[in-house]
Amino acid sequence: MSRPFLCLRLVVSAALALSGLFLLLPGSGKEAAEPGNAYALLIGVKTFDPRSKLKSLNFTENDVEELAKLLNEPGSPFHGLRPDEKTPRVRVLTSTRGGKNDADKPTAANIRKELNDLTSERMRKETVLVVVASHGLELVVSRGAGGRGELARGEGEAPPDALIYPFVCPSDAQLDGTDYATGENQHLINLDKLISDTLGKCRAGTKLLVVDACRKLDKVPAAQLLSVNYKAKLVPEGMGIMFSCKSGQVAEEHPDLQHGIFSYFLLKGLRGEAMDTASRVVTWSSLESYVVKAMVAESSTYTGGTLQKPHRLDNIVDSDPILARPRLPLAKSKPPEKGDGRSSRPETQAAGKSMKNSINMVLMRIPKGKLFMGSPRGAVADKDEKQHEVEITADFYMAAKEVTQWEYKEVMGRNPSAYSEGGEQKNSVRKQDTNNFPVENVSWSDADEFCKTLSARQGERGWLYRLPTEAEWEYACRGGNRDARPFHFGNTLSAGLANFDCRLPFGGGLPQNSLNHPCSVGTFQPNFFGLYDMHGNVREWCADWYARDYYKQTPKSKDPPGPANGRYRVVRGGSWMEDGRSCRTTNRDSCDPTRRDHYTGFRVVCIRKP
Repeated sequence: MSRPFLCLRLVVSAALALSGLFLLLPGSGKEAAEPGNAYALLIGVKTFDPRSKLKSLNFTENDVEELAKLLNEPGSPFHGLRPDEKTPRVRVLTSTRGGKNDADKPTAANIRKELNDLTSERMRKETVLVVVASHGLELVVSRGAGGRGELARGEGEAPPDALIYPFVCPSDAQLDGTDYATGENQHLINLDKLISDTLGKCRAGTKLLVVDACRKLDKVPAAQLLSVNYKAKLVPEGMGIMFSCKSGQVAEEHPDLQHGIFSYFLLKGLRGEAMDTASRVVTWSSLESYVVKAMVAESSTYTGGTLQKPHRLDNIVDSDPILARPRLPLAKSKPPEKGDGRSSRPETQAAGKSMKNSINMVLMRIPKGKLFMGSPRGAVADKDEKQHEVEITADFYMAAKEVTQWEYKEVMGRNPSAYSEGGEQKNSVRKQDTNNFPVENVSWSDADEFCKTLSARQGERGWLYRLPTEAEWEYACRGGNRDARPFHFGNTLSAGLANFDCRLPFGGGLPQNSLNHPCSVGTFQPNFFGLYDMHGNVREWCADWYARDYYKQTPKSKDPPGPANGRYRVVRGGSWMEDGRSCRTTNRDSCDPTRRDHYTGFRVVCIRKP
């Protein structure tokens, strides 16, 4: 179903046109980068002021409501609250929402207010996104008496002094009243000014605009249409724009999809179709690329044979912004099959990226590299997290998951876990298969003895298992990121990202109920190295003794082994019973090495024997 009278064309004033050209990025071409925080305004207008004679649209509200759900999922950079700790980072204006709250109506005044709130006081590291699903208009305005603007109507040639202004239509849109000189209209949103002023002058490093609307003028002569059909105009620095169709085309809706065709593929991309398989994220460029290809391949199926091709314009100068981390289906947890013990070394699985050992434990290869260990100045941190440079000089293997109850029993012949069929907390996990739960209720010495016993197995000849050093653990947790984000997936920790005390999230996450016990390893998405549960579930023993001032004593080092002695051992990663702050990548904790509790376990590192 087409959107009648719906047209949007990016027209930039002559002053802007003379000042430069936009940059068109052919593909990603840039490294994916996590924004500091991301904020979105989603506008879906379904019904309009009867005086405008604009017809109601069918699925614009579906488009933005489904998009809001995706952006609000845990792991999304848009998930969480604004600095006031009250307002979600994703703001939605629709006619239906406006029926319950006037502030949610997509009126011109509300849209301008929300745009101002969205773009004010932003920082370079942040991202803003504006999505519009509504009617759009290109108004041909001539100079009237006294310099006032008059709408040029009909099929005839427009006056020679006529100007053409593009607008987004709010719910209270009225077509008359456009100022000839400035293009201002209190009942419409001027698209030129939205791009060049509102978004263009915003201090956020990345500004994104998505418009699902037609770009066709049915009543403007062909000669005049050519006069405004630009090929290269200025796109402000740091800005990416995606239109649902090319100039002169109609953007269509379809009842079978319950969406605009463009929005349907946009949503599919964010759900995972546009995900980069290596980084497991959807970036702006990967989304653009997917949507264009999908529309070219499939749009004609829904349009009666007409190709609807999106139009993209970019001048993004920083790294490619991450928009989503799709939560892909996870394999059903079950105990691994026993190894036969006959192999002389672990089985390499993915071109050196991973291997399986004699008990079918999966270990990921962690490449050597450098990191700034600890937290930078100004970050939420404890005094023992002084940032310093560390180098890991050799590759090593680390278990993809925390050691499970099944694996521990297979090697040691017993299962000490409290949250097990025979443990003291068995009532909390009644009727649950805990074989793939992490082993807990183990001391540092228990974990160390597991490593020694596994190393001595016949099928492990040539391999040495041990606990990771604190530096190896933090390096692996970051998944190759050299920056000091609190978590490998970003700045916010909330329910759905890890097993922790979800009542106390971090970084603006929304409080929710907690599981209140360990869960199967691998329940949540892994980091870039393929490591699961580096945040939460059970905290993990490291090889090092703990010293509060150790970082200060080693301002720059290679393969730091930790202090020579001490009273406590390092534990990392936080647990199911700890708050979001305690689960940060850089958070350091310590524990009596003889202590056994219900929230401490471990994972192993594997290296070649010397």
